Amino acid sequence: MIKLDEYILENNLFSLNYEAKNVNDAIKAGTDLLVKKGSLEERYYHNIISSYEKLGAYFVIAPGLAMPHARPEDGALENCFSLVTLKEPLNFGSPDNDPVNILLTIGAREAKSMNKEVIVQIAQLFDCEEAIKLLNKACNKQDLIVAFQKWQEVME
Repeated sequence: MIKLDEYILENNLFSLNYEAKNVNDAIKAGTDLLVKKGSLEERYYHNIISSYEKLGAYFVIAPGLAMPHARPEDGALENCFSLVTLKEPLNFGSPDNDPVNILLTIGAREAKSMNKEVIVQIAQLFDCEEAIKLLNKACNKQDLIVAFQKWQEVME
């Protein structure tokens, strides 16, 4: 099973204090990391944006937290994660959860693994308030390690 924290840290799939021009730019920051690694096809980003335009902020799942994703057949080549924190929070159009300052982009090769492996870990991370506070303050890889360690302590 792919572990969210290890995957992000080992592959340097994060961008901290990203200065996003707009929502689309914030989403692209996360997908670009995974496209560069070879985990997503470029079209995955376009499919997220298309769904966002049709459905609204379906991926803003908690206050300040977004989980941009598309369907597995929309260009996911493997199960993958990237993390982007925003220098300035953005409104995504979610009345209950705006503004967003953390984006955890995900991809999954098939729906079963997305539900079983990916979503469970993200829900657990987003449920750990102390780890989220640390992620919001993170300025470098060491800060991320500390945030993920706090999450793991709560999980044990």
